[in-house]
Amino acid sequence: MVIVIIIFSLSSLECVITGNPLPEFIWLFNEYKIVAEDGFEKKTETLNPHTVRHQLHVSPKHKKIGVYKAQGQNTYGHTISVCHVKKVAHSIDQRKKAAFEEAAGELQAPAMPARRRSSAAALTLEQLQQITQKPVLVQGLATLQIDLNSPCALTCKSKYDIEKQWSKDGQPITNSTSTDGNLFTKTERSNDGNTHVLNIKQFKQENIGKYALVLKNNLGEVSTQGQLEMKGVPPSFTVEPKSTAAVKGKIAEFNCRVTGSPKPEVQWFLNGKRLQTGGKIAISEERGLVVLRINNVSDSDRGTIKCIVKNSLSEISREVQLELTGEQHPPQIVNKSKSIEVNAGESVELFVKVSGAPTPTVTWTRKGMAIASNDLYQLRSDNDTHYLTIKKAIADVIGTYVITAVNTAGKTSTEIDLSIAGKENKMNRFIQ
Repeated sequence: MVIVIIIFSLSSLECVITGNPLPEFIWLFNEYKIVAEDGFEKKTETLNPHTVRHQLHVSPKHKKIGVYKAQGQNTYGHTISVCHVKKVAHSIDQRKKAAFEEAAGELQAPAMPARRRSSAAALTLEQLQQITQKPVLVQGLATLQIDLNSPCALTCKSKYDIEKQWSKDGQPITNSTSTDGNLFTKTERSNDGNTHVLNIKQFKQENIGKYALVLKNNLGEVSTQGQLEMKGVPPSFTVEPKSTAAVKGKIAEFNCRVTGSPKPEVQWFLNGKRLQTGGKIAISEERGLVVLRINNVSDSDRGTIKCIVKNSLSEISREVQLELTGEQHPPQIVNKSKSIEVNAGESVELFVKVSGAPTPTVTWTRKGMAIASNDLYQLRSDNDTHYLTIKKAIADVIGTYVITAVNTAGKTSTEIDLSIAGKENKMNRFIQ
């Protein structure tokens, strides 16, 4: 809220008041509210939706000596300007402007219902008339590194400005920006210049960003930029990238959200090769997310996506997979158990690892008979690795095991031989 009062003559006072919402206004004389029938005449003129000019005309018969006050009040606070009219020995130039003592300054509606005032010396009409150039920056905003939960302030000093607008990351800071009252602004004005301050009670993660202040008058404007960073915070993921499957010719998308101070750099890699914006690759920052898009996905894009996040303190990374849906690859035997000889009565576990798309179906057979879990065998799978446990090595389990992997793209098989120590020699002697 800004209030300007000036005396045009000993019988006329004028006040210009502005605020949002528009303040209620009263005149007082010697602490008593002035009403029209007390020898005063009041007039008002609306200059804009938030600014009104009030005039007080004093009857020549009314005693003029005393203290006049102009008081404005809205839902967020009030401000008062005081004028002392005293009797002097010499005549008074009726066009001379009286000096005023500012009891309270600019008051703007804060972001929360709690009442907050920021002090500022009001601009008089004389000061407004003396502005002959656009605003000048005396001290611009700075880049600061702040400890978490510590108070901080961005300060700007200027001259000749009458309006201001703060913003963060390109978004205006308004009365509803800080719902918890943690952030607020104030302006102090004097004959030497103006001081604009953005205060933060407790610095939080959400306060990190780029700040700007635009200062205006009717002759032009000037702006300054600053930045608030969190001091000494290693990078971390708040949203981690995830593996994805994409259709050939379509878009594959990965994203993450990171935090840290200084602000971390995010890098993306595909199979060890760094990805950068250009061609079919697009990397952008959207609503706090770092997004990687690979357009027109092809076979060469299959593999490992690595996300590296780093700042001056440390580096972290995550690896995920990019698969293509609709692909078909025939089964392949990646690894398997070697043929083995065991002692009678021992247990043994055989395995085979397969690949293929779609995921192959694996079966185990012995002497042409399919094997299922029973008193002799136990079957299990772990992703693409398939196990056969032979609970007890006896004559009924000796032989060649055939493992077959099948999917819609093809079929493959392999063999593993199992023998029991001493069984073959005994059999040969029996035959002889």
